[in-house]
Amino acid sequence: MWEFSQAIVDFLVLKEMRGVVAQGLPQVGELFFVNFS
Repeated sequence: MWEFSQAIVDFLVLKEMRGVVAQGLPQVGELFFVNFS
């Protein structure tokens, strides 16, 4: 049972991280583009 809840936590954390990355990437890309073009 503990492993099951651990898997859910891992899944939610990964999902959250992906969401943060997806929101953050365009801004990071813009910064790089502005700095290096």
